[in-house]
Amino acid sequence: MEITKILQGLCLVIFCLIMLNDKVVIGEGETMVNLTILESAVSKGAVCLDGTPPAYYYEKGYGEGANNWIIYFRINKLHFRGARIFLALIENFLEKGMKNAKNAILSGGSAGGLPALIHCDRFKALLPNSARVKCLADGSYFLHRMVKGTMQLLLRAIFTLLIVLISEGHPVEITYLQSAVAKGAVCLDGSPPAYHFDKGFGAGVNNWFIQLEGGAWCNNATTCLERTKTRLGSSKLMVKTVSFSGILSNKAKFNPAADPRTKVFYRGARIFSAVMDDFLAKGMKNAQNAILAGCSAGSLAAILHCDRFKGLLPSGAKVKCLSDAGFFINTQTISGTSHIEKFYSEVVNTHGSAKNLPQSCTSRLKPGLCFFPQNVAQQIQTPLFLVNAAYDSWQIKNILAPGVADPHGTWRNCKLDILKCSSAQLQTMQAFRSEFLKALNSLGPSSTRGYYINSCYAHCQTGTQETWLRDDSPVLSGTTIAKAVGDWYYERKRFQEIDCPYPCNKTCKNRNFE
Repeated sequence: MEITKILQGLCLVIFCLIMLNDKVVIGEGETMVNLTILESAVSKGAVCLDGTPPAYYYEKGYGEGANNWIIYFRINKLHFRGARIFLALIENFLEKGMKNAKNAILSGGSAGGLPALIHCDRFKALLPNSARVKCLADGSYFLHRMVKGTMQLLLRAIFTLLIVLISEGHPVEITYLQSAVAKGAVCLDGSPPAYHFDKGFGAGVNNWFIQLEGGAWCNNATTCLERTKTRLGSSKLMVKTVSFSGILSNKAKFNPAADPRTKVFYRGARIFSAVMDDFLAKGMKNAQNAILAGCSAGSLAAILHCDRFKGLLPSGAKVKCLSDAGFFINTQTISGTSHIEKFYSEVVNTHGSAKNLPQSCTSRLKPGLCFFPQNVAQQIQTPLFLVNAAYDSWQIKNILAPGVADPHGTWRNCKLDILKCSSAQLQTMQAFRSEFLKALNSLGPSSTRGYYINSCYAHCQTGTQETWLRDDSPVLSGTTIAKAVGDWYYERKRFQEIDCPYPCNKTCKNRNFE
C-alpha cells in the first residue's frame, strides 16, 4: 500500500533516445503518458548528441501521492546523457512541484541506474529537508572484468557517462570579443577570439583565474588550414557553453585552492593582448589575487606569458602562474631523432612567434628551443607551480614514440594503455622519466617555485574533479593536487615533490585511450 501511494506521483525520464515515441504505456497497458520536450534546456547547453532538446515522460501525481516523486532513468540504446541535461530536467521538475515533495525516489535500470547511484546524494540535497528521499538502482552494479563484443561497448558507454556526470561543473556561456578584430587579433579563420567568463562574487570579486586551454599546435600552412575547421582554429566552432569543474569550480567543496573568484577559459596566444585588455576593462585592473594557468599547450603559454601577465596587474596584487602538463622536454624519439625540436621550430616559424618569446631565452638560444620550459622557466621571476606526470601520456605518444618514429606500430597498444607495455617499453619509459627529471632539475633551486610530479600515465590533471580533488584522487606524499596548489598559492606550505617510479603510486588515474 505504501509503495502504491508513492507510485501515484510518477515521473519517468528517458534522455535523448533515438526515435522517442510520442506516448508510452506505464504498467500493464493501464496508463498512457505523453512525451514532454524540454525546449528551455537548449539555451543552457543541455542537448542530446544531435543537438535536439532532452525529453521525458511525465505523469502528475494525485491524491495522497501529489507530492511523491519517482525519477527513473531508462536506456534503450548506447547513448550517454550529460550532467547539464540532468540539471535542466531536475530544475524543470522542481518548478513542476517537486520542491514540495514529501517522498521521492531517484531510480533507473542498467546504465540508467548508474546516474541514479552517482547523483543520489545530490538529488536528496535539492529537496526539502523533511522529505523522505531514497535511490534505487536496477541492474546497475557493474563488475570490472575483461569483456568483448556488445558488453564491452556497453561498459565503454557507461564509463563515458560516469566521467560526464561526476564532473560537478557549472555551465558558463561564451563571450565573443568582436572589438579585437580591428586590432588584427583573430582566430586562424578570421573569426573573433572568444572565451568563457564566469564573474567572481563576494570576497572573490577581485580575484582572477585565467585558464588557457590546450590542444597542441599547428606547425605549417597545411595543418593550420585543417585547424580552421575545428574549435581550435575558429570561434564559430567553439562550444557555446562549457562546464567549469576541477580547478575551475567555484565551489569550495570541490576546489579549496581558491576563494570565489573570476575564471576565464580562452583560446589563442596571438590574441593574448586583446583579451587581457578586455579583462582589465572588466575589472582585472583592480585584481588582488590572480593566477594565469593552462593545460597542455595552454599551460606552455601560461609559462611563456607569466612575467608579462604579472606586469599588467597592480603591484600589490598576488600574482602567480600554474602549469598543468606543460613541461614539454626536448628529448629524442625511440628511433633516435629530434622530432619535437623540429616540430617546435616549425611552430615558431609558421606563427612568427620569436618576437613574443621571452627575450631572456631568445638572446642566447634559437627561438624554437625557447618553446621548451627547461630553457625558459629558470628566468621567470613570477612564482610558478608545475603539475606534471613524469610519464606524461601526450609526451610519450608524441615526443618519445610518435608515429613517424614507430612506422610498424609496435608502440600502439602501449601508448593506448600503459598496462599493455612490454618490459622493454617500460624500461624505455623509465629512461624518459629520467630525462624529464633531469630537465626539471636543470631549473635549479627556487623558494617560490613549486612542483607536483607524480608517476601517473596522464596528461592534464587539474581540470577534472576526478584528478583535482575527490576522495579517490591521486595523491603524492599524502597530498592531492588541489591541496598542494592551494598551500603553495596562499604560502601555507612549500610543495616540491617528485613521485617514485611507475608503478609505485597506486592512487594514479592512468589514462586508457582504447
